[in-house]
Amino acid sequence: MPFLRRTFAPAGLDAHLSNRSWLHPLARLSAIESRGFVWNPTAGNLPVPADDGRVYVHLVVAGCAIDLKSGALLGPGDALVTCSFRDTFEGRPLAFRGAHRALALRLDPRLAPRAEGVLRLPAERVRALHARLASATSEPVAQQILPETLALVRAAGLTLGAASIEGSLSLPPARARDAEVADSLSRALSVVQRPMWVDVAESDSPPSERHLRRVLNDFLGRFHMPFSTWRDLRQSFCLTTAALTMTVPGIKTEAVSQLTGFSSPAALCHAFHRAALHSPQQIAKSAQGLGRAL
Repeated sequence: MPFLRRTFAPAGLDAHLSNRSWLHPLARLSAIESRGFVWNPTAGNLPVPADDGRVYVHLVVAGCAIDLKSGALLGPGDALVTCSFRDTFEGRPLAFRGAHRALALRLDPRLAPRAEGVLRLPAERVRALHARLASATSEPVAQQILPETLALVRAAGLTLGAASIEGSLSLPPARARDAEVADSLSRALSVVQRPMWVDVAESDSPPSERHLRRVLNDFLGRFHMPFSTWRDLRQSFCLTTAALTMTVPGIKTEAVSQLTGFSSPAALCHAFHRAALHSPQQIAKSAQGLGRAL
């Protein structure tokens, strides 16, 4: 199954964000690395996706995070379980800042019933899994890491479905173009400019925009991404990246608009307003407050 990679590391800014995900129709495992940003969903600074019905597990590898519902601090080896990805923004939001590494699991309801709470896992085991996934270059390696991660969270107390992990995660019939589509999406999500569509042409003859949208929407649907269309995914990525960049201490709105592909500070502010997000200045102020809590 394909890898989806997203990287944001603008020149001249001491901040970096990367997300390397292995996609499977029943599960998604991501190696996340963040440096220099503040993730604070309660500030209204992140577009909230639709409830995808999956259990979401955020396993801290390095740094710390805070469960904003209970105020509990999570360190290496701790994991926050929420009953959906949307719940990590609203019902039981998770925040972190500075240097942070994590493994993130999204599990189909057939693998894990809806649940929430904090798990305690061996920090060294979690760190080793993160390192392997972050450096994996082949499908067999990633396919092995996912069942190991599920076995680890099950041993820590997460209830998994009756079907065996190995049987549930056997590969469906291969689709040769999945890797190509994932590579195209990865390139588009790791550049400043915001293309209208992604180039996944099979030949030198460019397909129609309608065909491209159908290919991409089918890909997003089969792998149960929390956004149903390329436009929704791209909009969320651009706004999220801009909002995170506003949390860098001392940064100006003009610099953020340039780094994240908006034509001007006014265009950035208008985009935030249309998405019902807080203003860039409010986001920066909220990040300062959360920084003191962490």
